[in-house]
Amino acid sequence: MGRQGSIFYRLLNSLKEQQSFGKSKYAVKKKAREEAIKNGLHGQDIFNSMNDAVFNAGIFSVQTYATYRNEVKRFADWCKSKGVKNKDFDKTKDMVSDYLSEKISLGQSAWSIKVARAALRKAYKDNNLANDIKIPERRLKDITRSRLERPDDKKINLDNYKDLVDFCKSSGLKRREVSAITANDIYKKDDRLYVHVKNGKGGKTREVPVLKKYQPKIESILKKLKIEEMKGYLQGFQNILIYTAET
Repeated sequence: MGRQGSIFYRLLNSLKEQQSFGKSKYAVKKKAREEAIKNGLHGQDIFNSMNDAVFNAGIFSVQTYATYRNEVKRFADWCKSKGVKNKDFDKTKDMVSDYLSEKISLGQSAWSIKVARAALRKAYKDNNLANDIKIPERRLKDITRSRLERPDDKKINLDNYKDLVDFCKSSGLKRREVSAITANDIYKKDDRLYVHVKNGKGGKTREVPVLKKYQPKIESILKKLKIEEMKGYLQGFQNILIYTAET
């Protein structure tokens, strides 16, 4: 038998085989739901069918792929620290439960553990992998990143970004969604401002109403900039959001 590569190499190849960048997760879920209903399924069975379809369809996001790559690298390094040789790759799948249990015992966050499990399930192409491990519930109070004041916050003069902050508060859009907004995506209907999101989570389009208390401010921003075509982009650096509008 020829050389098959390291543990990490083989797990990474599995992830590469499942790249589906640009494919619509929403379309996959919609089709799976329609087929499940057509086959007479109900309730949780429909949800399970949709979940299986999404899992089998691959990895939709470049960012998700990068996250999974890092997670399988950590697992591969952990296997090596336990004395597992590359030739014993077939044994590594049975070690996933022990790996996750160790992360739980170290007090790692529920989010981190779930991401690790999701990455390894994808790498081993087994959506039920490590089902025997009970992962702690995620609790809002345990999330501290970007929710509390940080020393670097003192370096930021939020007055310089007030228009951007107000726009984000008014719509609740994700950073990636804001980066794709153009002037034509902000419109008025029945005296209410809306933002048209072309490609939201799961590839969905959606119409987001601007909160009424912010509407005069957003109208003022648009008028002030005299926009024919607005391009917004966000640059992430220590939680700083920078907005640029070009006329």
